Amino acid sequence: MGRNILAEKGRCSEHDLLERLNAYIAPVDAKWQSRLKPADASMLDDLAFYLGMKEHDLELPASFIEFAKFAGEDDGGLLSVPLRGRFSIRKMLETAIEIYEYEPENMDPCHFEFILDEVGMAYILCQENESGIYYEDTCWISSSFENLLFQCAIRLFEEKYFKERLHFGSSKNSFRESERNRQGNDLETIMREIVSSDNLQCAWFNDACFFFAYNEEYSVCLKKENAVAGKIMGKDTQKMTSVLQRLLPQIGGKIVYF
Repeated sequence: MGRNILAEKGRCSEHDLLERLNAYIAPVDAKWQSRLKPADASMLDDLAFYLGMKEHDLELPASFIEFAKFAGEDDGGLLSVPLRGRFSIRKMLETAIEIYEYEPENMDPCHFEFILDEVGMAYILCQENESGIYYEDTCWISSSFENLLFQCAIRLFEEKYFKERLHFGSSKNSFRESERNRQGNDLETIMREIVSSDNLQCAWFNDACFFFAYNEEYSVCLKKENAVAGKIMGKDTQKMTSVLQRLLPQIGGKIVYF
């Protein structure tokens, strides 16, 4: 199954989330699933209570619950490496209890932190009108927790499918100044011609901030905030460079060497 799972239409059910993640990851990291450590189901119930969700007839997202049942104390690097912080239901519960008991005025059942990164900045799951995943309170980074899981899987594991990779990016100014070179500012529009001409498969979890497409020769991953950054991975650097010659003028980008 491998990478073909990425283009299958429709969202995961709560019962096949881990199966589909592992179908993509296992060909390049066969031990990923064995590294997972689950959270106790009772802790998830307690977390919802101390977040104040029960009082407002809210629930934790089904994808969050399902993932935590398998990976609530060790995610095998899936979230913790790309987001640079630990995913731990136990730690979330400790924080929620502390706020519930000592700072109840700061409780917000529609917004809860699920990861603190290495500099103490929070990734927040929002279940209000503009739902999704935020970095701190203002930077929207993904449309759902389920999408975030697969987007992080791409960021962490896709390069293992190929021997070559190139990183690239634009600045806020260069992205704005290159607007005349593209048909629109959304990632799907920017990639439309390349997707069509190279017969790329587009991932079902693409959204306004993330775009991934692939074929047997190469794959492209884009992330958008104020500007666009990404990487292209493939078998042949000449082909990858040819793709970037079409893409980089559209975003005002350049190849970044580390």
